[in-house]
Amino acid sequence: KAQLIVDLQTLGLSCLMCGDGANDCGALKAAHVGVSLSEAEASVAAPFTSQVVSIECVPRLLREARASLATSFGIFRFIVLYSFIEFASALILYKIDSNLGDTQYLFIDFPVVGSVLLMCLTVPASTLSTARPSGSLIAAMVLLSIIGQVFIQVIFQLGMYEHLQEQGSWYVPLDVTAAPNDKHIKCVENTTIFLFANFQYIVMAIIFHAGRPFRRPLYTNILFVTLLVGMTIIMIYLVLGPDHNSRNVLDLAEISSHSFRWSIIGIAIANAAASFLFEFGVAKNPRVHDRWRRLKGMGYRNRYKNITIDVRMSKWPSQALTRNAEISSTAV
Repeated sequence: KAQLIVDLQTLGLSCLMCGDGANDCGALKAAHVGVSLSEAEASVAAPFTSQVVSIECVPRLLREARASLATSFGIFRFIVLYSFIEFASALILYKIDSNLGDTQYLFIDFPVVGSVLLMCLTVPASTLSTARPSGSLIAAMVLLSIIGQVFIQVIFQLGMYEHLQEQGSWYVPLDVTAAPNDKHIKCVENTTIFLFANFQYIVMAIIFHAGRPFRRPLYTNILFVTLLVGMTIIMIYLVLGPDHNSRNVLDLAEISSHSFRWSIIGIAIANAAASFLFEFGVAKNPRVHDRWRRLKGMGYRNRYKNITIDVRMSKWPSQALTRNAEISSTAV
């Protein structure tokens, strides 16, 4: 049995071995995944032990493993985007000799940490998908998603800042010479960038929540949805009409223009739409990856994957075969 596992591995196949006896220990250790169907000798050699003496545990094990991998990669991408969004906010404010305040950093970190913790509560999907999650942090799909989303968030932040600069009589640019020793936190520029960036954090948390086909949909994670809805309501409140105490605690300047407040929400919605279109229309589109691999002359290590791509990219069955089949069925 162990030799058979080794021979299959030399063909480039990933092997899973189920066994319930001492004679299966060698194969269980040699396989990529070993599942013991008993709590006797085989359980010592296998990393997984099933309480059900049947191979029906294998689909559940695969669903749990794929869900864990998808969750880990989703959290990784969310943390990367969170860091880049905050970094872009700080750079924009550094340009005018301003910065985010301590309470603002604290306000940002609480929902971010909560999102990371609650994102893990989504359970695996009820059915096993034919697709598999990416197994590498430097895979094309992962890098394309990260680089594209970073570009989109930075562009929209810069656009939000430029939109502020174009405002009329109500907007007074920050004058750092008036108080050279001040940190210049409570200004319109800081308030605008801070409020807009928080919408971006919420959008990234939704996008990088790894749902189907490896985990249940987002709405099944009640606590995570509650956090997102609560944060969205709080941000809308802070944009449209915060009270005096909220502005003092978060070092927010008063925005006197109601139309500009609504424009912050409008641009945030446009930002969310662009992010969703890119993520699900490009970064997670299997046809985009298949075409990229064909252009680069790249293939998969598994032969069946290359055959699947050829069938998917080719127009099969051809029109000639379809026409001949229709003629044959008509003649019969």
